[in-house]
Amino acid sequence: MWERVYRKVKGPRVEFVGVALKDTEAASREFVKTYGLTFPNGYDDGERVARAYAFVYQPYYVFINRDAKIASAFRGTLSEQELTARVQALTR
Repeated sequence: MWERVYRKVKGPRVEFVGVALKDTEAASREFVKTYGLTFPNGYDDGERVARAYAFVYQPYYVFINRDAKIASAFRGTLSEQELTARVQALTR
């Protein structure tokens, strides 16, 4: 689902970044490979990113606006339509 939305909305003003938490680096790489993710993905060794953005739940979405400020955050599952709408709202 993430890859489909990414391909639909990607452009100069949109970027997706995946961050794996509470998993091994190998499992993170396998997840990326299994789901064919082409957007940047990383492994949060030591959970530094999780602490910086104060998230403890997965999935967790952080939407950053064109001013590099957090516009909104969402904890939990988003449908493909909801994720698309949230991203598109930021690019208007």
